[in-house]
Amino acid sequence: MLSDGTITLRIPTREDTHLLIDAVHASHAELAPWLPWASADYGTEDAHTFLDLVAQGSEQAFFIFDADGTMGGVCGLNAIDPTHRTANLGYWLRTDATGKGLATRATRLVALWGLAELDLRRIEVIASVENRASCQVAERAGFVPEGIRRAALRMGDGSQHDLSVYAVTREDLPWLEAVAGYQATDTTRIVSATRDIAADGDVIFALIADPARQPEWDGNANLESADGAQRVRDVGEVFEMTLTGDGAVRRNRVTEFIEGRRIAWKPSEPGKREPGHLWRWELRPRGPNRTEVTHTYDWTRLTDPNRLKRARNTTADQLRASLDRLADLAEGR
Repeated sequence: MLSDGTITLRIPTREDTHLLIDAVHASHAELAPWLPWASADYGTEDAHTFLDLVAQGSEQAFFIFDADGTMGGVCGLNAIDPTHRTANLGYWLRTDATGKGLATRATRLVALWGLAELDLRRIEVIASVENRASCQVAERAGFVPEGIRRAALRMGDGSQHDLSVYAVTREDLPWLEAVAGYQATDTTRIVSATRDIAADGDVIFALIADPARQPEWDGNANLESADGAQRVRDVGEVFEMTLTGDGAVRRNRVTEFIEGRRIAWKPSEPGKREPGHLWRWELRPRGPNRTEVTHTYDWTRLTDPNRLKRARNTTADQLRASLDRLADLAEGR
């Protein structure tokens, strides 16, 4: 989650389907001229398609919540180019949430997050020159106007519009930090460790995504065993793991998945509601046979009071222990 003290941005999941559908229906008349997908019959299937892209990492989107906790719209990054380190930033608001500065605040937060956390070098906002409301958000957020791309956008009605182009770059980071008031909400509830591993990303990812191999790199002796036919390949899959000690079984639902790059899962006891915490692995190529690997424990949405003490006691050193054992395996030591 991201927050500037006034608004909060949170990554949505399928559990937020109703919020998304309601927002689109409440604002269809205003959104549809610029966003053809915002149709009057926007439904569950449409929402799930978008939310699944978010879960897979194809869309880096956030729901915008105001100070009262009301969902006001969506802001996020798309068209991310990992080679040139660029992305496009988009946003839309519910009609009843406009005029409150939500889009401007969200745009600054997401831009800062993209530059600082995703290591992007340039983020663009593009909008039809006729969509003055969208252009004004970019201007108020501090994006630099760079000109007009003539006849660059085809609208849903078949007309061709000129595009206004705005951008921020890495050099704008200090200014954005000053005006955005950026902070990661509940940072104490997100623990991470990162290290480089001298191995190809596919080799490393195969060790993580195959539950049967996970006890081999578990640096804290928590994992006992898992069936060998559970190799993860998509969001929504579930694998089971037997724990050490009392032999309890954990059901792990995969919530994020990009083959070779990212995987995350939420554990729970079989037949019981997920308590809300999440384990995530992210891989970033750093050159031939060298990969940066980040291991994260995120308990910002943990709701089970019986698990809070253990969550608070989870440290970066514990995560690093698993990273080190994973490195030994992947590097063949």
